[in-house]
Amino acid sequence: MKLGRSKVRKRSFFTIASLTLLILTIGLISRVTVANKAKVKMNVKDFPEHGLRLIGPSDSKFDQLLSAELQNQSAEVIEAVKPYSVFLENRSDNSVVACVIEWAFTTPAGRNEYYREGVFDAHALMEAPQLSDVYKRQSGHIEPNGATLYSLLSTDGTSPMRIPLSPGEGELFKQGKLDRAAIVEKTRSHLQSYTDITVTIDSAIFEDGSFVGTNSSGFFERAKAAIQANQDLLDEISLAQNSKQTSSQPLYARLEEMANSRIDRLDSDSTPNDYYNYFKALYANDVLQSMRQFGDDKGIHFALTQKRRAWPKLHKK
Repeated sequence: MKLGRSKVRKRSFFTIASLTLLILTIGLISRVTVANKAKVKMNVKDFPEHGLRLIGPSDSKFDQLLSAELQNQSAEVIEAVKPYSVFLENRSDNSVVACVIEWAFTTPAGRNEYYREGVFDAHALMEAPQLSDVYKRQSGHIEPNGATLYSLLSTDGTSPMRIPLSPGEGELFKQGKLDRAAIVEKTRSHLQSYTDITVTIDSAIFEDGSFVGTNSSGFFERAKAAIQANQDLLDEISLAQNSKQTSSQPLYARLEEMANSRIDRLDSDSTPNDYYNYFKALYANDVLQSMRQFGDDKGIHFALTQKRRAWPKLHKK
């Protein structure tokens, strides 16, 4: 958990290259809104017409889902997590392979702060293989009739949000000496300072390529760029293979150059072009790893099998 002053900030995007899985955590963005003097409450904005529901603490189904999710936790832990949690339930016929959830927090002064998080499994949208249940769980898929928990307070007391600390507390935190109970209390106190919490489905992509959501984060365009990057890379590899090139070495060298050009991270300010370049380098590295493990010819052949599959076309519903 990163702690600090709660203002405009960026958070990194983390990738698991072997799964082509992008886990998104986008930071708080402050905006000015009309003041809200109501007590702390959670509102949800979802898309039941597309089979997606957000189930908050006031929903009759929430307690049952939370108890099942945290069945090994104490009643005290469950009660602490409950006010700051929501389930994304999938009632459609297709798995959700990518989503972005937006949390909007209203301060007593009427300012809104936003936090976004989610997952993006580009692999499921490109290769369309028969995925194992283990892979689906690791990639954050939400199967039909399944639900995933999103929470601002984890069972160990940590939080993805940046919590204000005094200079002394900040120093203790850096040294690993700040008591966990103190962190939990700080987190809860900070969250309780808001008058209103609204959770919205910013973006959701189904395994058939269909997209729903408000897309206020521009995730649709970013996801499209990431997929296009792989398509273009495969086209380049195919062109090289169909040329009169007698050795794979020039292709290997070009793949190395692409892989080494990858930027360190993506963040909330990253453009679709940043996504394109980042993922093209990532995919090039995956092909290189395959060539090193299985040999050049087999590695390239394995990569090009993706090109012969029918990829779902990313489209808005």
